[in-house]
Order: sequence, then structure tokens, then C-alpha cells
Amino acid sequence: MSENRTSVESVFAAIITGNVDDVKHMIADNAMVKTVLGREMPIFEWMAYFNKLLPEYEFNGAEIEELNELSYLVRYKIHAVDNARKYRSDFVGCTKVDFNGKLITKLEIISAGSNLDIGHLITRNREIFPDFKL
Repeated sequence: MSENRTSVESVFAAIITGNVDDVKHMIADNAMVKTVLGREMPIFEWMAYFNKLLPEYEFNGAEIEELNELSYLVRYKIHAVDNARKYRSDFVGCTKVDFNGKLITKLEIISAGSNLDIGHLITRNREIFPDFKL
């Protein structure tokens, strides 16, 4: 198994657990996420919002396809629960992961089987609440 594939697995595990510190050394400082709606934002900001907005979620399986040594496609199923807002959802997603050498430089969320787009939620929260913070 290649080192980059191991990094992909570790980063997706960190997204689930919220333990970003465990994978910071695998991600470039200027790494970005491109969401389904085309918004781009720093990967660490996206991960923090993901964990704040969906307090309880789990991957129900993932498949990692190596396109080449510097590019991977991850297909996954997520089960999300937010009891406070009575929100439950099962959705599938597909994310492309790009590397520059051994560092992840970009996550491109190609599809998410729901209307959930963290970039959109962040933008709306900032418009409605200009001082919105994590």
C-alpha cells in the first residue's frame, strides 16, 4: 500500500473523529477543499465546520480508488444524526484527493447524495451572523 493511500485513509478517519492534529503533517498548509457547489475554502476550516455542523456521523463504508500516485477517488456512505435539530440522513459521496509529493493539496467533493454543502452553510452563516465563529 502506498504512503499516499495511507494518508487518504488517515485524513478521512480524522474527518470522522475530529482529530485534525493527528493528520496536519499529511496536509499542505495551503490545502483547499472545493465543495459540490464550487466554493473553495481552507481544508482545516472545512473540517472544523464539518465537525461542528454534524455532531454525530459515521462512515458506513468507503472505497478508495487510486487514479495515479498523486490522485485518489474516495466513494463513501455517511450516516449523520443531529438529535438537537431532529436531523438524520444517510447519503453517499465521492471526493477526489490530490497530492503534491506526499502532501494532500486539495479535496474536491464531486458529489454528495444530499443537499449538504458545508461551504454554502458557512457562507450563509457569515451573511446572517457576521461575527459567526467556531
